[in-house]
Amino acid sequence: MKKLKNVLTAAVCCAVGLSAAACADGGGATKIRFYYDISGNRTAVYSEIVDAYNNGQGKADGVSVIKVPLTGIAEDAQANLSRKNGANIYTLSSKVFRKMAVLDLMLELDGYLENDPGDLDLSDIPVTATDMYRFTPRKNAKGVYEAEKGASYLGIPNGITPSVLYYNKSFFQLAEINVVSVAESDVGKGEYAKVKPHGYAEYAEEYGAPYPDAKLSTNLKGERVYKVFNNQIPMNWEEMRYLAKCFTRTKTDQSGATTGYNPSSPSAYGYMTEWWFNYGWSVGGDCIGYDGEKYSFTVCDKTPNWLVTAQEGVTINGNSYAAGEVVTYEDKIAESDIASKEGLTELPSQYDAFLEFCRLAVPEANEVDAGKNGYALLNNKSLSDREGSFTSGESAIMMGDFASGVRYSSISTLSFDVAPVHQYRKYVGGSTYFTGEETLKNEYLKVIGKDYGDGEYTGDLLYEDGTPVVGRAATFAAGLSQALVIPKNSDPDKYDASWKFLRYMAGAEAQLILAKANQSVPNQMSVANSDAYLKAEEGKHLNRAALILSSQETHVGDWGYFEEGEWVTAWANVLNKQVRFGTKTLSEFIGEVKADADAALAAKQIVINRR
Repeated sequence: MKKLKNVLTAAVCCAVGLSAAACADGGGATKIRFYYDISGNRTAVYSEIVDAYNNGQGKADGVSVIKVPLTGIAEDAQANLSRKNGANIYTLSSKVFRKMAVLDLMLELDGYLENDPGDLDLSDIPVTATDMYRFTPRKNAKGVYEAEKGASYLGIPNGITPSVLYYNKSFFQLAEINVVSVAESDVGKGEYAKVKPHGYAEYAEEYGAPYPDAKLSTNLKGERVYKVFNNQIPMNWEEMRYLAKCFTRTKTDQSGATTGYNPSSPSAYGYMTEWWFNYGWSVGGDCIGYDGEKYSFTVCDKTPNWLVTAQEGVTINGNSYAAGEVVTYEDKIAESDIASKEGLTELPSQYDAFLEFCRLAVPEANEVDAGKNGYALLNNKSLSDREGSFTSGESAIMMGDFASGVRYSSISTLSFDVAPVHQYRKYVGGSTYFTGEETLKNEYLKVIGKDYGDGEYTGDLLYEDGTPVVGRAATFAAGLSQALVIPKNSDPDKYDASWKFLRYMAGAEAQLILAKANQSVPNQMSVANSDAYLKAEEGKHLNRAALILSSQETHVGDWGYFEEGEWVTAWANVLNKQVRFGTKTLSEFIGEVKADADAALAAKQIVINRR
């Protein structure tokens, strides 16, 4: 916070002329060109940032920045970065970052970070955000490039743009859901003393109001309960599908079959998503797995994942893990006796996570795999128009790009906010129960304060060895996630000047201005958690606490893992056009695509050093 105050104070001094020595131009400023993306509504904020720099810190730095706003900056990145007389500073999309890195088009920044960091504190930026833009543009002894942990810094995060859950506030009101915004660290305290750490929960009437002014209503089982949605805590998988069930209207198809779960739902469907990431990543899974020598296509890997619960940590395959960390794929398969190792708790496999994701879209009558049918909680015919499904009111909840909220705000009929994406979380006594066959139609959320035959259900989070049994709260870096980079082909005599503006862009003052566009969270957590961000434009922005939480662990999506993302297309087309429509099972899917996916992975030249 001291750093933030110093930066903002310096900016004010320059603006009002209180420190002529610090703000003086000094004559002969070095001119550099800043190429930036004007998608969304960032044009005005970038202009404000450049003007603030040129009239303030730039005078002290002896640098003057020329604005070059562009469209299609991700698509034209290679051409723009290759120019000798083009950009000195460039905003580069995470989607194409590694493709440009392999071409060695960006300057390594390690020397500047070590010797001339200025006010930029890299340790204040989440490691997952900085790791996205680490890449050593030279092959190692094994003949491959290395990305993420231990690699060179080629870019600095230009804000963080996480994916989040959007929810329709009007529909939540119609369903008589009490919406609260309480950090997990504050539940069980003060006026929220009776609130439990859930993203969505139901409390029995006899339990009493979980907090003052909470209203009673009737749940799907016909019970009088307090329905509470906390938009600062991730739901677990069961809560997510139950809440989506509540918002999936009962309907009759052309054959006369009845589908859906709630005849009074204000929306036709409960949920809309096209991304599997938060399911797989939460339990430590992925669509790729590295065995120390090569990658395999592991989207249906059935080996269990493992959470470290021992307070003193454990060592797996020679690597140290702290309590609460999830063991990597490479380490878990290398440790032959991992199932008998103390200090670990088993998590679902990547297959389990992927199965849950696929069931969301598949019709109730269709098998997803191994006798498990679909949930039909989203309209698979709307997969190509995910946002339209939400903004039209067809779906009550959607997983989307935080930056997209600006467009939704222009829709007068839509009232919405955001919450963290769901994660794997385990509660004492589980989360749901069945009234018959184990299908979603017969599944209900356990109500806190009721007895299900083994004592009153408390809704308490499950702990093992003092460690909560929760997966990673991981989300993917959405569309406007960008790095600030210095093109290697730019004028070497201007590298120093470029760095001075880059560190300003990544610093407190510029990040707060950039946040005005409501498309990114400030990259430094002390800045994001400051009143300058949290209370700016109060009442005019989305739930910033949830945005900050969602920014803690962001990762590039599978299309950006390697030097090109085309390898994803072949299997993703089968997934989205057949598996998620219920015309092909997961077993059939993996049998069809795995060999080709493995062959494509074998040709990749990048090894990702995951934490």
